[in-house]
Amino acid sequence: MIKTYNGVKAFTLMELMVTITIMMLLSWAIYLNFAYSQTRMNLKLTAKDVSQSLYNARNMAINWLDSSSWNVSVWVYFDNSNDKNNKISFFTYPYDLDINSEDLLETSSKKLLKEIDFYKIIKLNDVGSKDKFLFFFQAITWSWSYYYRDDTPWKKSFVGDSIDIKISINQSESSNSIKEIKYITSTNIIDY
Repeated sequence: MIKTYNGVKAFTLMELMVTITIMMLLSWAIYLNFAYSQTRMNLKLTAKDVSQSLYNARNMAINWLDSSSWNVSVWVYFDNSNDKNNKISFFTYPYDLDINSEDLLETSSKKLLKEIDFYKIIKLNDVGSKDKFLFFFQAITWSWSYYYRDDTPWKKSFVGDSIDIKISINQSESSNSIKEIKYITSTNIIDY
């Protein structure tokens, strides 16, 4: 309501405070909605990165010849322990590595190919219900296998048709904050 004081029209202080408060609440609601949408998009993009990483590792093992002219096998390593739960590591190994006789991550013939970091607050929950997991794509034979580790040496992993990879916003257990990637083992198809 506009009142007149000494011939000057003006809003009262209370009217101004109410208007500013309403504008601040609307701005805050819009920002929260935008921030939530952006975080959900980062979760979807990370799921896409994980699935693309597995495809790329398989293709590298099948097609790639390194500079010393010998084929390499590719490991994709997920680690949910400590501060490593927001990245994927790619390692290369000679194709003839005896995977049963060596600690897979400690061998001298391994080379770190690359690491892919997740978006800021996106974390790995688990892979196949395990904290440490390796996808192995072997060169020349084009075979693949999967290993996990708890406090023991590496073991061949699972029984079933698929491996579930769960990523989430800050390792949340809320169904709204989790994205599940299904790796179908018989066909190497990834559904996310």
